[in-house]
Amino acid sequence: DLLDVVTGFGLLNEPFPDCTAGVLRKYYNDGLEVVREVIGPETAVFISDSFHADKWNDGFWTDPETHSNTFLDTHPYHVFFEAGRAFSPRQHIEYVCQYNTRDVLNCCYEDAPNNTKISRGISRIIGEWSAAVDTLPTELETAIMNHIASNGTALMLDRELSRDRKHFLRNFVEAQMVAYEEAAVGTSSGHIFWNFKMEGRAFLEWDFLTGIAEGWIPHVPDPMVSSVDLFGSCYDIIYRTNDSYALIDEYPNPKDLDWNAWQGWSVDDDFVVNDGKIVIHHRMKPFTIAMLTIVVLLSLVGFRRAWAQRKRRQGYREVVSQISMPKAMIFG
Repeated sequence: DLLDVVTGFGLLNEPFPDCTAGVLRKYYNDGLEVVREVIGPETAVFISDSFHADKWNDGFWTDPETHSNTFLDTHPYHVFFEAGRAFSPRQHIEYVCQYNTRDVLNCCYEDAPNNTKISRGISRIIGEWSAAVDTLPTELETAIMNHIASNGTALMLDRELSRDRKHFLRNFVEAQMVAYEEAAVGTSSGHIFWNFKMEGRAFLEWDFLTGIAEGWIPHVPDPMVSSVDLFGSCYDIIYRTNDSYALIDEYPNPKDLDWNAWQGWSVDDDFVVNDGKIVIHHRMKPFTIAMLTIVVLLSLVGFRRAWAQRKRRQGYREVVSQISMPKAMIFG
């Protein structure tokens, strides 16, 4: 019985966004048919969103019978683009609250583009995510292998995290758990941390077991308990995070990068770029918002009165000037 071994099957890992949509969709349809025929309907089938979930939100695989137990997969890492590795601690979490959360919500619905009726067929799943924030793994891996070749030892085998770094990673992990569940809406079926265990300590932020043991990954809650109920909203987590840039150790050093080559996508989210200063209403209490509204209205009333008085005084000066002109001419 293959179900004793294979509980889920990914048809294609991370096809690039420039793949021809029609070809990719035909491949997915053919792959689903093969998996269902060979393994059966109980096996989960995962397909990649090609890093653009919204492009699949057009009724694709929403039939509750044909497409049950299917999942649109995404891998929201922060370390594979330079702008992400350069984030401050809060910006990492802000990016989760803004961009990553929107991405989870971009699919899948039966009534797109209204997006009010959750798909009864395919649903979202975050098939890979980690606590990594500032190190490009391919570059560090190359450095480690080169060091082994030249010195016979691996770099960072005994690497330790500071207490403040662990606190930051804990907040980063909790924010992702909240975002990737999206409990209030229900588009997501869950998330899978990548990876279970790493060799050595150079890539600690990818090591689930170490994170649990050291406390910067929380224990997995009961399936009936949502992360937002345990940790608060994603925005709550932002404002309890130490934003010291000393907690970030970017690798490779940006000064060593070839800036004539593509260094990943850019970030244009105002909330992230301005470090949360634009939409601070997420943190305001209703009373605070009401008081600020009153202050603004009173300021507008005061401004209008001052402007009206200024116009009246200007009118008086014009009248006096017109009256005094003939006198000036007589005495001239």
